[in-house]
Amino acid sequence: MVSTLTALPARLPPLPPPPPPHQTSHRNLNPLTANLALSSGQPSEAASLLAAAARAGDLRLGRALHRRLLRTEFLDTDAVVANSLLTMYSKCGHVCAAHRVFEGMRGLRDLVSWTAMAFCLARNGQEHEALRMIGEMLESGLRPNAFTLCAAARACFPRELLRSTGGVVLGLVLKTGFWGTDISVGCALIDMFARNGDLVTARKVFDGLIERTVVVWTLMITRYVQGGCIGEAVELFLVMLEDGFEPDGYTMSSMVSACAEFGSVRLGQQLHSLAFRLGLVSDSCVSCGLVDIFNHLNPWSHMTQMPCVIIAELTYYIKDRQPTLANSKLIGPKIKQAGLFNQPRRLKCMRM
Repeated sequence: MVSTLTALPARLPPLPPPPPPHQTSHRNLNPLTANLALSSGQPSEAASLLAAAARAGDLRLGRALHRRLLRTEFLDTDAVVANSLLTMYSKCGHVCAAHRVFEGMRGLRDLVSWTAMAFCLARNGQEHEALRMIGEMLESGLRPNAFTLCAAARACFPRELLRSTGGVVLGLVLKTGFWGTDISVGCALIDMFARNGDLVTARKVFDGLIERTVVVWTLMITRYVQGGCIGEAVELFLVMLEDGFEPDGYTMSSMVSACAEFGSVRLGQQLHSLAFRLGLVSDSCVSCGLVDIFNHLNPWSHMTQMPCVIIAELTYYIKDRQPTLANSKLIGPKIKQAGLFNQPRRLKCMRM
């Protein structure tokens, strides 16, 4: 295990091209402009506005749209509009309102309706009710899709429900052909097992995925770190790099936490170098974690000045930092110990 800590590859995959800027015509909507936009009387426009409110988590805007829709027949005749309203309340965490919308959709309910309501219940502490609703949906003859299975896995996060129903959910995933073929379902299953301490089964789900993304790698690495399996997290991170995946800020934050737990100065230095190479040192979580590593691993006996400079430099990369707190609790004691008390001031002057 120790040898793997010094095996970070020298070459990394090239940076991907920047994604095109996201454009939406409903970015600056408010209740007044939303009412004006709905004046066209088109169901597609109403659904688009509700989707924008859901993405923004704007419950005030969503309620204004709901009041406006009550003056139309869309909620009684158009399943897309009704599902958009249900999804908006679900994403905003308003369980009661979502349930009222769902109950009013007697003749319009489809797979989207059942799945959105189950997700809403599962995310808001009503896991038993979510599983009951998915059972009703299956009895009605609807075939679950990937989102439905993710909702079912999410509802099995409590340990008692994993023991009683987790096997049923896993069997349903296998029966419907989503095992290993859908990333979202795979992530939901990994989370379902890992949150209950079953990292062995979670790893089996991970290994069974035909396709993996950075999100999947990061999830498994994070769950290993949270479960205290630091060696497994480091080994998986090295495999991730060898397979050509580029870690993002979340991956690096998890690895920095693993380094702090593992107590390896060498690994901390390599993660620091990797963060610079990937342009992640400006990420607040990554920089704060690296500062904490160099502050607590105490590599001062054989490197007197360099760690002080590293900590000072990382601190000035941290966005929205509090200089007084950073200097007094993290940098000050070590720099004073090494006789470099004025070094942070010189670094700050150079950056200004």
